[in-house]
Amino acid sequence: MKKLNHILSWDNYFIDGYGIFLWILGFFHLWVIPISLIYFFVVRKKLKVPFVLFFCSLFFFMFTLIQLKEIPKEIYGEARIIETNENLYTDTVTIQYQQMKFNMQTKKDLYTPGDIIYIKADVKSYRNQTIPFGFNQKNYYLSSNIQGYLNVKEISLIRNGFSMLSYREHLLDEVAKLKTSVYIKALIFGEKEFSKEQSTLLNNLGIMYLLTISGMHVYALFKIIDWILFYLSLSSKIRHLIKITIYIILLYLNLFSIGVLRLFIMYLLYIINQKFTLRYQKLDLLTFTFLVMLTTNIYLIYHQGFLITFLIMNFLYLMEFRYRGLHGYMKRLVITTIIFIVVLPFNKTFSPLLILTLPLIIGIVTGPLFIGMISVMLVKELDGVMSQLTNLFESLILFLNNKNISFHLPALNIYQYFIYFTIVILLFRSNKIVEVFSRILFLFLFFIGITLYSSAKESVIFLDVGQGDSTVIQSSGCVIVIDAFNNIERYLKNQGIYSIDYLILTHGDLDHTKEVHSILEGLSVDRIVLSLYDSSYMNYQGEIIYVKSGDQLNCNTIHINILGPLKKYASANNNSIVLQMEIDGLVYLFTGDIEKEAEADLVKAYGYHLKSDILKVAHHGSVSSSTSEFLSYVRPTVSVLSLGYENKYNFPDPKVMERLIQYSSTIYRTDIHGSIIYTPSKKKEKWRLLLPI
Repeated sequence: MKKLNHILSWDNYFIDGYGIFLWILGFFHLWVIPISLIYFFVVRKKLKVPFVLFFCSLFFFMFTLIQLKEIPKEIYGEARIIETNENLYTDTVTIQYQQMKFNMQTKKDLYTPGDIIYIKADVKSYRNQTIPFGFNQKNYYLSSNIQGYLNVKEISLIRNGFSMLSYREHLLDEVAKLKTSVYIKALIFGEKEFSKEQSTLLNNLGIMYLLTISGMHVYALFKIIDWILFYLSLSSKIRHLIKITIYIILLYLNLFSIGVLRLFIMYLLYIINQKFTLRYQKLDLLTFTFLVMLTTNIYLIYHQGFLITFLIMNFLYLMEFRYRGLHGYMKRLVITTIIFIVVLPFNKTFSPLLILTLPLIIGIVTGPLFIGMISVMLVKELDGVMSQLTNLFESLILFLNNKNISFHLPALNIYQYFIYFTIVILLFRSNKIVEVFSRILFLFLFFIGITLYSSAKESVIFLDVGQGDSTVIQSSGCVIVIDAFNNIERYLKNQGIYSIDYLILTHGDLDHTKEVHSILEGLSVDRIVLSLYDSSYMNYQGEIIYVKSGDQLNCNTIHINILGPLKKYASANNNSIVLQMEIDGLVYLFTGDIEKEAEADLVKAYGYHLKSDILKVAHHGSVSSSTSEFLSYVRPTVSVLSLGYENKYNFPDPKVMERLIQYSSTIYRTDIHGSIIYTPSKKKEKWRLLLPI
């Protein structure tokens, strides 16, 4: 009882809470380094000031070096192939050139790891996050120390070389012949080659991460190994050597994945701690592991999975008293619930059924499935039996998916993260049922508040979707989506928006409609607006409105005037919907992919009524559109072009750019400026750009 009282004392409450907060700060890259050390010094009182200052200085120096590291614009000379990944039609090859890594695309099966090549190429940088709460391509590759990608001018093989990975490649080729190859590659080699249907199913339930070798798999494996070694009555030294050997094999097979590497380093530190009687606790060893990994690879500071892993482990160790006395399903349920709550703001999907069944799923994946795949690797005759087990597993997942009800939660900013984890800490430290339920209720109210706040914001955003079009308008309580090439569903859900008033598809081309079916499945769409004269649309389920010139749509105080199409044209592009609306005193003109014939007809029909403040430039800046005559009537103050970076069509055409400049129009391009956002509520600097550099 005294021990329990000590655990729940105010001092420990403060220390554990403070420790968690330090790790939450750690998600913001460099902060994690000095903060983790300060945690040791101030909270745990394990390290002395000089030691802390030394490590802080070391990490700051290392981070500064990689920030100041000059990446050449061009490379030429010898390089080494270090990794190849197969795509549908090409291979993505990673090369090492003068201690730097770059990616490039090559023909299939042209190179193997270890080959030495001569290369001359231009170096291109990956793009930063250009959509709010979106994917950061640059940081993703930096986490693997890949500095950019190459536009190859010359390349030739100098000689075939040896690679430590060649045996791994041979094993992968052998595994590919088995029925269970997909699961073996995922659970042992860390290679995800699931079919589209399998990936969709696993992602819908949010359990894809379970199908890649992780700490949970290795923990389960070593539990079995410990049991075997115990009954063999081997000495501790032999047991350690056997375990280390198995760790090294696993690390080799899955290319030194973060989860397994963390456990391996922590195990080595555990041996040292035990041998020299250092009396460090699990949490101390975890932080030392974190520091060792960063010291050897500072680029892990960009690896979100690396940081999330350590956040989870900190919570599990700090909250160990919550499940220490439990057994069986209840213990696993408490542990998985803690993990679920910790990663909730990152996964952003809440599923009550998944919380209850996650212990079962984890038990199957980390137990029979994982151990079974290892058995098939050793005894290929077991492939048929394990194939039946994987079929049963997929049937279970399909059943759960059909019964599952998920809620997508809005993405959080830095301040909201602090509020969320404050509530979580209070929740975990609750000792009474009333407190638990009241704080769970407060947690739900927090997300409801975030959702209401996000959905009430007003903005017009031209999303950076590559070579296509996607625009989202939030104003006067309305959500209007114009075209849906890519990233619309995720963007809206991250903003806490689950309903669209009007989904306007200017015409049926794929670069304007690719994501429509996904949006209709994942969001509530009141009305779909299509061009009356365009017959190239796919079949969509829902209320469909066909429009032409002269029609009007109303959404609260927003009046959408349909200017085109005026008639049916031979060109599908000219059958695009042309619409005009006023938001915050500014007139917007959206023109789809219309070309000069439709523009000339619009000039004849509307003349100076075409005058608009913001022009969504037609057809991604193609020379077939944006004629001088048309622009002379529109006279836009701001012109927005949506197009892909280094697109194969060489859009925008220089002639179009010259015409826009002629009318002193401010030009924004998604390929250069990323997503382009107009925020009516701001008094100054209403235009904001999410730059890709």
